[in-house]
Amino acid sequence: MALSNAERQALWRERRQAKLDSVERDWALFAKATGVLLRELRVQGRANMATMSPPTVSILTQTLQRLIERWPNEPLQTRKRLAAAKNSHAILHLLPVNEAGT
Repeated sequence: MALSNAERQALWRERRQAKLDSVERDWALFAKATGVLLRELRVQGRANMATMSPPTVSILTQTLQRLIERWPNEPLQTRKRLAAAKNSHAILHLLPVNEAGT
């Protein structure tokens, strides 16, 4: 049985809204995951030259880069665990370095 034009439009609107909700939810998870790293980078940025740690800044920026590159391919469960991470060490544990060094 064929759908009427109004039914097709309603179905299209429902699918579009579901996709938008999915994108908004994913963006919220991404913002939460990157917030941990950005907060720690801010702490290093506020430190004076004697107390700041260049290796820490390097590790944090590499982790942020890895997170940005791998986010689209990570399964939803991993994304949720990344968003729930309390510090950068937990994120590093969830995003191990592969053989290519990325």
